[in-house]
Amino acid sequence: MRKNEAGGAAASRRALLRAAAVAVPAMATTGLWTAPASAAAWSGYAEVPGGLFTMSSPFAVTYNSAEYLFIRSSSDLVHVNRFDGFSWSGYTQLPGRQTRVAPTAAVYNGFLYLFVTDNAGGGKICVNRFDGSSWSGYSEVPGNGRAFLSMGTATDGQFLHLFHVGTSDRNANTIYFSRFDGSFWTPHAEVPPFRAQTRAGVSANFANGSLYMFHAGLSGTGPGTRVYVDQLSGGSWFGYFEILSNTVATFDTPQATTLGTSQLLALRTTNNRIFIGQQDGGVWGQFSEVPGAGSTPAGPALNAFGGGLDLFIRGHDTRVYRNTFR
Repeated sequence: MRKNEAGGAAASRRALLRAAAVAVPAMATTGLWTAPASAAAWSGYAEVPGGLFTMSSPFAVTYNSAEYLFIRSSSDLVHVNRFDGFSWSGYTQLPGRQTRVAPTAAVYNGFLYLFVTDNAGGGKICVNRFDGSSWSGYSEVPGNGRAFLSMGTATDGQFLHLFHVGTSDRNANTIYFSRFDGSFWTPHAEVPPFRAQTRAGVSANFANGSLYMFHAGLSGTGPGTRVYVDQLSGGSWFGYFEILSNTVATFDTPQATTLGTSQLLALRTTNNRIFIGQQDGGVWGQFSEVPGAGSTPAGPALNAFGGGLDLFIRGHDTRVYRNTFR
């Protein structure tokens, strides 16, 4: 991870973020994950009905009071399964594009936007929009972007932000972003204030007035295990800093969601266990393992739904499992 050489006000903001990241207090009774009742609050892992297998990490999002679960099936097509709070609809195939990358989605201006990369198009970034009744069909996101790793998307209310990792010799492993205002996309550009790189994909989340982008770093010629975050607030990027914890280590893309005023970040550790950390007041607490003895070969999905949390993982048998916190 390269050092940020920018100065002035940006440096002051980064210093504040660094101080917050370094402070990792114990959360013995206030954190969701280490409170005495936390284990009882988790349901345990159960297979999501539908009978499909997934080749990548799942992804879940809440839209119109329902939960939408997206997976890449063994046919490389994206399937969606809708949960209304009581039962699952079963998987429905979204025709049009095959992908070898986990899908990602976000809600913006009343629509649900789904993003994938196109196998046949050399990693072209494509979007499919859902209005609550029907899908628009896939179209390429303008800008000639290419991605072979998982992407991240989130809205700050004003814009829909899309993050991806570059593919060419010049920009391989470099993180780029584009934003959509409801009519037009901006050109793909490196996430400022300096070049950051990853081999594990990116994710994004909006919490408490700021947009956050997460990724695992690099280590020599292989993937790194440290988790980094960049924060967009007030129109300015703070710069990348490591989320410091004695348990944070991952080869995959971490996933975040917002529950109330807390931001939660889930990740797969290097021994395939699932851990969650909680950020309150700008400070990240220690990461703790999610009860249920879950194990996964891919990054987890985390979504706030029904006043609690839903955690989805790909099992070693390639089936999709859910663990809920209520």
